Amino acid sequence: MADTNELIANMMSSLGMEDMNIPELKINQATGGDFIKEAGAKLGALYNSTTGEVMDEVSVQLLHIQKNRTYWGRSDITDDPPICSSQDGEMSVEGITCKTGCPYHAFRDRASMDKEERRKECQAGFVVLALDEQQMPLVIRLNGISADAGRNLAYQAFWNKALKANPGGFYFRVLTSKKKTASGEAYEFKFLLRSDKFPSLEASQFYGKTARELLGLQQQAPLGQRLAEVLADPANQLPPADPNTARQQQVLENADKLIAQEKEKNPPAPPEETIPDIKF
Repeated sequence: MADTNELIANMMSSLGMEDMNIPELKINQATGGDFIKEAGAKLGALYNSTTGEVMDEVSVQLLHIQKNRTYWGRSDITDDPPICSSQDGEMSVEGITCKTGCPYHAFRDRASMDKEERRKECQAGFVVLALDEQQMPLVIRLNGISADAGRNLAYQAFWNKALKANPGGFYFRVLTSKKKTASGEAYEFKFLLRSDKFPSLEASQFYGKTARELLGLQQQAPLGQRLAEVLADPANQLPPADPNTARQQQVLENADKLIAQEKEKNPPAPPEETIPDIKF
């Protein structure tokens, strides 16, 4: 008779990513989320849609930011699904090109509309894939009043040199803040780049592995090498008194360790000899 642990191991090994729902980090709003309210969660609290864990904030490493579009056709917050949506902001789930074929005029000029009209229009948003401090994946949807949090993240991911070179070298605090809307008070996501805590070397390595498995992304060459090159440039050196120096130094040290380990494990291959393609 097969050992119970072996049976469990065989069962788990047969499961792939296509068999799993990645947990979603949600906000306990006034509308919806009845099961989390019954558990005593306060409004504005964050909770894990799969485990039901409730928290005030969570620290995450950003894996991927994807834009999207959603047409609700209403301004009130309900549990009803959207009328139309697009996972990439370019093509709707029905296969209609948003910019040219949208029946709801997703890209029309809304400058002359009042706030109530604009809320009923097709809204741009973002989906964030992240790892929490326990290295568990999370999906965070930034739509409606939280769309600005997605724009702020996209801005930092593009313009922050260290974050762009090594996104797995930093944590973001994810929390919520209260905002008044046409439908009453609601809570929006906030992301704050941490300067007091950083992923360990092991967490950075796991980040690279997860990025490849979940997203099919190639490990950066290797993780942290581009950051090392950025910080090696004298133009990017900060004076010792600058409080960000410690943060950059820690990330750089992790990068150096990863580079050394990667070279030891996978020595660079010698250049291939090729015969020139001579045209006559």
